[in-house]
Amino acid sequence: MQQTRNRANDELVVDLIAQVGERYRTYWGQELVPASTGEVETAVTWVREDLGAEVPAALLGFWQLTDGCGMNGANLYGPAEMVETTGLYVADYPRYLMVGDYEDGPLYVYDLDARDWQTLEQGDLDAGPRATRPRFRDLVAVLVPLMLGEAGEGW
Repeated sequence: MQQTRNRANDELVVDLIAQVGERYRTYWGQELVPASTGEVETAVTWVREDLGAEVPAALLGFWQLTDGCGMNGANLYGPAEMVETTGLYVADYPRYLMVGDYEDGPLYVYDLDARDWQTLEQGDLDAGPRATRPRFRDLVAVLVPLMLGEAGEGW
């Protein structure tokens, strides 16, 4: 698992999630905690068995940092919420892992076929991606400023 952490969590992801963690401590006196091994294993097994795919290493690395996080309407899911939300859409969209959202607008997904991180409109997933990012770190770089209440674009 340490090898995945080193490969998946580049410095930008670690630094940005640390900023969110600082706000959690300041505002709520809480720490961001890693996802439990059991929840990660459940998510990995579900994706493998139900979708015939693997959870991206970057997402596994993120879950080693935190069991999901969110503020100001912007969210990145932990493994249980990813499975739950993906399960809501899987009948119609079996190639997307739902990994986060921003209020009632963007839904952030990992496209298992294209192997990229996409932003979809929650009410119109068939319209295709509004934005596409090749790396998880690029998605985190969009969402963390929103979480911190800084000006940013939700797409």
